[in-house]
Amino acid sequence: MTLPTFINLESLATGKWILLTLAGLSIWIWVLAVVTMINLHLAKKKSAGGIFDEHSCYCQRLRNSRLRKRVRQHLTKVHGEILLKRTAGHVGTILILSSIAPLLGLLGTIEGMIDNFQVIAQIGIADSSQLTAGISKALVTTQGGLLVAIPGLLVGGVLYRKVGKLRNALVLASTNVMGDLP
Repeated sequence: MTLPTFINLESLATGKWILLTLAGLSIWIWVLAVVTMINLHLAKKKSAGGIFDEHSCYCQRLRNSRLRKRVRQHLTKVHGEILLKRTAGHVGTILILSSIAPLLGLLGTIEGMIDNFQVIAQIGIADSSQLTAGISKALVTTQGGLLVAIPGLLVGGVLYRKVGKLRNALVLASTNVMGDLP
């Protein structure tokens, strides 16, 4: 079995630790994304036991309490944020991990370039094709970092928007129960 010409195993071996780290980072990002998507899907269902029910019951208890209006508003807001954190608390982590990936790729490129120039300094270079081959090997990790970061940032952005919509829905639900803005 022959590999396609665009896959060069020698290039992958030069930055293998960085590429393995990026692979682990990618798996971590996607596991968190899937868990968050499932949590958000379950949270959107307005069935008994969902976060809307829980938040509405909490708001109902607050409305019947003797607390001041501002205290009730603050407690309602804090409770909504706690529910959001429990449901979609991984979105920030997804965005941070996705932002780290290109930096790790750049680190691998710098490491590969340093190795390339050390070899050139020791043995010299007869033609420019050896230099370009070394640069090509070094850029593999940057490509890996971008391949992890771009989809991760896209998914993180979509999840961030969904969390914002859920936050707005919780505020609306508490407004309906409390009769005033939270």
